Amino acid sequence: MAGWDDPLENAVSALATVLVYLDAALTSNASQLRQIILLALLIGSAGFSAVANEQTEALHMHGRVLQVQKERKAYDRRLSMAKEVINASGTSDWALKLGLVNEKDCDEKCASANSSVII
Repeated sequence: MAGWDDPLENAVSALATVLVYLDAALTSNASQLRQIILLALLIGSAGFSAVANEQTEALHMHGRVLQVQKERKAYDRRLSMAKEVINASGTSDWALKLGLVNEKDCDEKCASANSSVII
C-alpha cells in the first residue's frame, strides 16, 4: 500500500478489509447468533473505514498527491459554479456539452461550442 505514511491508518484499513472478507466467507455456514455477531463485525469494519477516510488529508497514487488546498466554496446553484469555471478556463464548450449551461446562459465564449454531442 504505497503512499501511506501513517502506520495506524494502514492498520485500521487492513483490519476493516479483513473483517469484510471474514464476514462474507463465514456468513453462510453460521447460526443465527453468529450471523448477528458477524453483522456487528461488519458494522465495526464500516466504522473503521469511516475513521480512516475522515483522517485522510491527502491521496497518494502513482507518485502523485491529491490534496485540497483551499476551503470549500458553497454555490447557490450549479450555474454559478459553471460560470466561474468558464471565466477561469476561458472556454465554455465543455460546460455546454455537459449540459451545465444553455447557450443563452453564456456569452461569446459559447461561439465555438456549436458542435453536436452524442450521448
